[in-house]
Amino acid sequence: MLDRHIDAAARPAVLEIRNLTTSFGPQERPLVAVDGLSLSLKAGEIHGLVGESGSGKSITLRSILGLIQPRGRVGGEILWKGRNLAALSERELGAIRGKEIAMIFQEPMTSLNPLLPVGLQITENLAAHTGLARAEREREAVALLDRVGIPGARARLADFPHEFSGGMRQRVMIAIALASRPQLLLADEPTTALDVTIQDQILRLLQSLAAEFGMSVILVTHDMGVVAACCDRVSVMYGGRLCESGPTADVIAAPRHPYTRGLLHSIPRGVAPRTPLYSIPGVPPGLGERPPGCAFAPRCPNALDVCRDEKPVPSVSAGGRGLACHNPEPGPTEETR
Repeated sequence: MLDRHIDAAARPAVLEIRNLTTSFGPQERPLVAVDGLSLSLKAGEIHGLVGESGSGKSITLRSILGLIQPRGRVGGEILWKGRNLAALSERELGAIRGKEIAMIFQEPMTSLNPLLPVGLQITENLAAHTGLARAEREREAVALLDRVGIPGARARLADFPHEFSGGMRQRVMIAIALASRPQLLLADEPTTALDVTIQDQILRLLQSLAAEFGMSVILVTHDMGVVAACCDRVSVMYGGRLCESGPTADVIAAPRHPYTRGLLHSIPRGVAPRTPLYSIPGVPPGLGERPPGCAFAPRCPNALDVCRDEKPVPSVSAGGRGLACHNPEPGPTEETR
């Protein structure tokens, strides 16, 4: 987490996403997966990107690294070290992927190569992005496996992915991502399908590694409980658009967008046995089914006529809270800019 003795606002932004739009299909009738998203990530910050499946979270991460091409199209700006990643060639992006910006994919069993031992998969990354000799790469692979908490690291270099448990495979994925000491780590639901004990271990590991290596992290999840546990800031997505953002503690304490409030209400707290759990009525819209106005309007208890007809314009308050809603929940009065 960020050092609370240092004003977070004073930290430099390492990644600036401005009006990101990612679309698929024909130009004349595009299917828009990410619609005008803007996001700023500070140095050393863990930023949660939260929302239901189909909200555009994973596509946002893949858009940053150019992994939706050639079928997808990316518009807007993705500024990294003064360069717009959206305008770079595949060769230029290849020099950044895995070295400066690394990614942990959602399902390690399908992301790891089942035909190669995990040690080789780690050293391949080291060979591509470092100048280490072969023996040094092997030593570094052992150190990485040990650092992410895999017992008997040297003996496990020759093991294949199917010989690891789900939690251990996820640790291997983290070791591969950290091999070249990236400055930004994109974590796409790294705790999916893990039991709660292992989930907590993985989240704590990511926090400690981010602090140790000085990394910034974007953590994609559908779980507000995960966000509350480890994220400095949070951005809530729905229907490819940003609904609400801000410091995690502030958003959780006083959610303004009805969708954010619904996600928080879905977390069981002190519920009596056999009590039905709350869920937001309805389902997220498909890419070709989004309404002309607010994407959440068909499911929103606060929806007005304007919500169904017009997209809300995002605003940012003086306290750093972002909101895109025509009829938000009551909250602290702040001037917007």
